Amino acid sequence: TATTAHSMATGTWYNWIGVWDATATTMYLYKNGTLFTSVSITGNAEDTAVKLSIGRAGDATGYTNAKLDEIGIWSRALTTTVYQEPPYP
Repeated sequence: TATTAHSMATGTWYNWIGVWDATATTMYLYKNGTLFTSVSITGNAEDTAVKLSIGRAGDATGYTNAKLDEIGIWSRALTTTVYQEPPYP
């Protein structure tokens, strides 16, 4: 589980992108194209027992109080240019 507490200004849109690097077993989280945090994760990202949650509290007790828009999941690696330069994918 990768979680990060972050306060966000009301009425402001943010672009968040999560990147899984299987070779480095690291999950990277980018905010508006800039690396926000990273965490080492053990296990297999393709493990069917692991569920992907977007907008949910890390401890699975609740959900974010935010609007989510333009959510996408790619089955290919994106170059850093793609998620660091506007317009974001």
